[in-house]
Amino acid sequence: MSGWRSFSESPMPSASLSPIFSFRQAMIAWTNASSPLVSTAETKILSTREPSSTPSTRQEGGQSSGTAAPADRPWTVKLHTKVARTIAAYGGENSTKFRPLIAELIDALEVNPKQFPKKQGQLKQTRSADVSFADGVIWRLVFVLDETSRTVKVVALGPHDAAYADARRRI
Repeated sequence: MSGWRSFSESPMPSASLSPIFSFRQAMIAWTNASSPLVSTAETKILSTREPSSTPSTRQEGGQSSGTAAPADRPWTVKLHTKVARTIAAYGGENSTKFRPLIAELIDALEVNPKQFPKKQGQLKQTRSADVSFADGVIWRLVFVLDETSRTVKVVALGPHDAAYADARRRI
């Protein structure tokens, strides 16, 4: 598959070589870094609280929400070559030109890509996520899910109209 790059492959030339944290770890780190009033002990207490609801009585074998359970394989994220080049051109997946960071968005896609809405019309087999670019313009990250291989194929990244035009050409 020459047009695709698995996110787990070697990093892009301009990408940071630091390890990528899970979305949850990134959120905890961001909360701790941005709020000096929250201590590590308080964070641990919040994460180990008792469940507030009664256990589910749902029967086994029901429909899945798409979230990877501990026994399920996580989703694999593959970037189209041109999407990978776009990310590299703006400083890599940890570049602060994007909010959320592309690395955080990829982590979220690995955990639960179905949290992002499906599109309608010609692109009804795609989903998209909003990404704020440094100049204030909202970009779109457009992707397709392959349920059998649990793969998220990111087909386009760019300003609204350009991203959807690229997605139509690539699917």
